[in-house]
Amino acid sequence: MIKRRGTWSSSYSAPEKVVMTLSLKDRALLVKLFYKNGDCAAIAVKEFRTLKGLRRGSSPMTAFGLKKMIDKFEESGSFDVKCGRGRKVIASTSVEDVATAFQEASSSALGTCSARGIS
Repeated sequence: MIKRRGTWSSSYSAPEKVVMTLSLKDRALLVKLFYKNGDCAAIAVKEFRTLKGLRRGSSPMTAFGLKKMIDKFEESGSFDVKCGRGRKVIASTSVEDVATAFQEASSSALGTCSARGIS
């Protein structure tokens, strides 16, 4: 139970968590601290907070988030943040096959077909 201005309240609303994005330098620093501290993500995050003067709980990344970032870094060798799911590359032969199919369909004697040209 929490007392607020003379009344007792059983509910407490925690302040909203502010999400910060990390710069490339901060990501590199976190990875450096991770490897420096014997692959311990919790200690790396704690040291990062100390270096940046952040309070406990206000870290832009959890130990679990750091571990995931390290795994992606080891896999790709890059700190790049990939936005969204990305688009799959379409082979040029597939594009040519579709263009040929449209041209054949439009010139066939079975019927007319209108399609936009593919460039």
